[in-house]
Amino acid sequence: MQSEEKRPNSQLISPAIGILAIGLAMLGAFIITSIHSIELYIVLILGLIAIVATLWKIEWGLFALVLMTYARISDVAVNYYGAPSITQPFVAFLGLLVLIRWLLFGMAPRGWLKPVITIATYGIVIFLSLIYASDPARAQQGFNSFMKDAVIAIMLIITIKSKESFRMVVWGFLSAGLILGTIAVIQYLTGTFRNPYWGLAESEVMNIVGRVEGFRILGTFRDPNFFAQAMVVLIPIALNRVLFEEKPFLKILAFWSLVASFMTVVFTFSRGGFLALCLVLGLIVIWKKPPLIALLSGLLILIILIPFLPAAYLERIQTILDYLPIKGNDVRREVSLRGRLSEYQVSLQMFSDKPLLGVGYENYPAFYQKYSIKLGLDPRRTERSAHSLYLEILAEQGLIGFLFFGLI
Repeated sequence: MQSEEKRPNSQLISPAIGILAIGLAMLGAFIITSIHSIELYIVLILGLIAIVATLWKIEWGLFALVLMTYARISDVAVNYYGAPSITQPFVAFLGLLVLIRWLLFGMAPRGWLKPVITIATYGIVIFLSLIYASDPARAQQGFNSFMKDAVIAIMLIITIKSKESFRMVVWGFLSAGLILGTIAVIQYLTGTFRNPYWGLAESEVMNIVGRVEGFRILGTFRDPNFFAQAMVVLIPIALNRVLFEEKPFLKILAFWSLVASFMTVVFTFSRGGFLALCLVLGLIVIWKKPPLIALLSGLLILIILIPFLPAAYLERIQTILDYLPIKGNDVRREVSLRGRLSEYQVSLQMFSDKPLLGVGYENYPAFYQKYSIKLGLDPRRTERSAHSLYLEILAEQGLIGFLFFGLI
């Protein structure tokens, strides 16, 4: 209860705030002297605003953390502008703030022990793969990335403790979708694929269907399928806010994020994204049981949108039906499906060879060609990912890793 929290010790508050201010000032001075780009100055200003807002209300820090993590803002700053990571110091800042709130205000984090133990146990499984992985450098790099993600996950677990904090996280997600989705839609509709939009909208010429190639948008994810998956997640969240948000302005923003996220899934030309979207919408219908008029209205909107969809997109989606088992067609005739089938079968073969521990964390790409050449389905001679999280875990970490991941 709030009434049971101890009062802040005034003798400790002033020194704590002073030390925090000095630290932030030193960090700001270091960053400013290292910046040689107007874009980075803008990022710095936004970062300072986020820090001030977080000091005023920690929920704003949650909003900023989710936004920069889901939109991969830090990765953009590092890859495009050579800036240091902004997520890591911000997470450290949030952690320090949580500690200060605990020590001075008695606002101790609760409910974190079980999630931390579960995540840490899975981390130990990943760490052990450094011993037996054929490419330990890849495993080490993957473990470092996992640790960063684990810290962010734990920070969210510690700080999401109220309806208000959860609400800010939701709007952090929707803001990421609104920004990335809007830029991606503008990029596709205007055909400005060579413009990366400050690193927030990458695109690449890839196979669409058969021998037809075209631009597919990647956002900040460097892969159209991963980008589509990330945007599909936002669609039911945005739909929820459209229906139940009380403030008209926020309803409009939620609808904007919904439309931008939906169109982005289309412009990625991701069949997996399309199937996930259909599944999500189907589950919403089953769960919420909307009235018939709502279903008919939604169906009418989809029918109206069909003429505005790229013709190549409809052809690509149609290939899903063409290669259903009941059709009896040979999947090897379609380039991208043949590659995907190869990636899946290679995953299962790796798992079959090393069922308990797998080939090592992040080692699937290193082994892909060794298995793919023998399989003979995929003519590409480049490293590939498994394109399935679960098959990838089975291939790289075996049954043990799959079990502990399942606990999470």
